[in-house]
Amino acid sequence: MKTYENLFYGMLKSRIVTGQNVLCQVILLTQRYFLLRQNDNANSVFFVYKKLIQVRKGSTALYGGALQNLDMGNKSILGYTRISNSQTALVLHNVGKEKVLVDLPRKFTSYTNVLFKMRAKTNSSGQIDLSSNGTIILSK
Repeated sequence: MKTYENLFYGMLKSRIVTGQNVLCQVILLTQRYFLLRQNDNANSVFFVYKKLIQVRKGSTALYGGALQNLDMGNKSILGYTRISNSQTALVLHNVGKEKVLVDLPRKFTSYTNVLFKMRAKTNSSGQIDLSSNGTIILSK
């Protein structure tokens, strides 16, 4: 199996030999190279957005549900629900610089299905530990 570097240099060499605009080809191939590298890295921006798009496509609430803002009692926590006819999703995001332990309001304790999480942990007492820029999406 070729490494990304070998693949990149092989594509670049073939483009130069065929006489295509070298600068444009270098830029395009560099973009493809970095995209290939990010595709396999679970911490890359590309991978996270790819996962979020999959989650959104698989959820009627996230795809087209009505938005309802929530007051979570902490200015660092952005909370809202997305509600469709068949599903409700709860989204929590820590926009602050410090880790926050979130107590879910009683009406959301049945939201145990984790659709997506990044820098977030749940515990058995119904609390969510959200690191800075952490996000969790829950449904029933």
